[in-house]
Amino acid sequence: MHRSRTFIEGLLIAAALLVPLTAFAFGTSFGGRVLFEFPCLTPSGPGFFITILPAGLFPVSYIWAPGTVGLPPTHTGQEILGLADTPYGCSVGLAHFVSQRIQFDGVSL
Repeated sequence: MHRSRTFIEGLLIAAALLVPLTAFAFGTSFGGRVLFEFPCLTPSGPGFFITILPAGLFPVSYIWAPGTVGLPPTHTGQEILGLADTPYGCSVGLAHFVSQRIQFDGVSL
């Protein structure tokens, strides 16, 4: 009885400690055609505010920041596919934008 209780408590503690690691590994997948992108300043350095048009939906915006695995789109009309994870900020002059940060991406030529 005591061994099974200790085992269950250890299992619950391990699960509670590993939840933040598994939550970080997952993200929201996205993809579509780039409608527009413009440079902005993020907390980690220069980045890009990107708006895409997914298939059959309204436009959605994301932020490409330093540390993103992959390259930012270079022109409108490119296709982009990737994962976005946490809300992130971006500013252009006095205008501030908040959207999901791109974790990694791939763009067409």
